[in-house]
Amino acid sequence: MPRNATKPAAVPAVAAAPSIGEMIDQYGTLSLELRADQTTLEQLRDRILEMAAAGGDDAPQGERFRALVVRSERSIFDVKAAKAALGPKKVGMLTTTASSVSLRVTPRQDVLLDKLAA
Repeated sequence: MPRNATKPAAVPAVAAAPSIGEMIDQYGTLSLELRADQTTLEQLRDRILEMAAAGGDDAPQGERFRALVVRSERSIFDVKAAKAALGPKKVGMLTTTASSVSLRVTPRQDVLLDKLAA
């Protein structure tokens, strides 16, 4: 190599990709954390709705956020009643089917939940 030539820069080490087991464990841990946060969120929501109803305020506010209580009604199609009235063949003609894929990760039996949440 000539005297004034620069040496090539060292190639940084590439981190090994996580294994599927590591990714499953990470997914499970995050799922537990989200579930705990979701429970707290639902409890707060229920309490806010109770307090808003008791105070007659449909637009309560905090220091940084505001809420709006919206009441609505919805109608639900009764498939059993439709089948009884029209017959399953006619109801089937009006039914569409979609495919989906889901992933369920649950704690292993030999791992304590409190260790996963830590």
